[in-house]
Amino acid sequence: MLTDVLAARSTSSFPLSVGTGLALESLFEPTQERIDPERIIPAKVDITQYDQFWINLFTLTRNLLQAIPAEYLLNVSAQAMADSVAMEIDVMQSLLSSYSNKTELKLYACTYDKALSVRSPYVSVRTDNTPKQKHTRSVINEAMKKVISYYREQNTITKFDSEITPDKRVKSLMLTSQIWDLLSHKNFYSLDLIESHTGLVKTKHEFYTKYYNGKELQMIPFAKIFIYVFGDKDMFSPMNIKVRKDIIQLATENRWTQFTTRDKLRNDINKLKDFYLRDVLLSLM
Repeated sequence: MLTDVLAARSTSSFPLSVGTGLALESLFEPTQERIDPERIIPAKVDITQYDQFWINLFTLTRNLLQAIPAEYLLNVSAQAMADSVAMEIDVMQSLLSSYSNKTELKLYACTYDKALSVRSPYVSVRTDNTPKQKHTRSVINEAMKKVISYYREQNTITKFDSEITPDKRVKSLMLTSQIWDLLSHKNFYSLDLIESHTGLVKTKHEFYTKYYNGKELQMIPFAKIFIYVFGDKDMFSPMNIKVRKDIIQLATENRWTQFTTRDKLRNDINKLKDFYLRDVLLSLM
């Protein structure tokens, strides 16, 4: 029964969970009926311009779970999830191979242990509080372990702590729901993000939109410190409103942009009148 539920999960354009399938509509021509024929697909992206296509295993697994009807979520097993994720990986590898003979599929998993171990009275790590949240996290983590074990001999999935380090600096596209992954853009020649569901492709100068309510934060450069300050949807809650307003005011007064350097940020933060907050923020840079 539950296997049937997974087989009948919401998909779009490809035999992939809807969030993943909608993203790939920007890259590949549909192979099955679209879930929303009226949806305007963003401008097509030429996958051959990228050397590598990095996909976060957590995002792939989460997208699959989100495609299952809510009434079945508490009963879906990690084993069934893992088998379905492995099938999706095979589909994506086949799609990529048929469109590009140069773009390499790179699957990865992160623990984020270093990122989440930060100690500061201002930083708030998001936690799973409800039974549903705890179950969801548990089944995703267990399914991911099983998928990693499936591909252990082929060494298909690379494991990282908090920073993604490719073997060489290449031009890459990344599918991830985790803003922290995008901090690794400095390790690539270039790194673009393709979003689940929207299929929008964003360069590093648009990564600020992944802050919590980030579309209004174009004056805030993309940096680790501001993930802690403004938060995101999965790892960190935003700092209190006064801190955020102080930073936005500082950014506005000093004309910050997505090109503002780390040295200028440090110099401007030193101007804060709240010395304790200033020192905390500098320690998070």
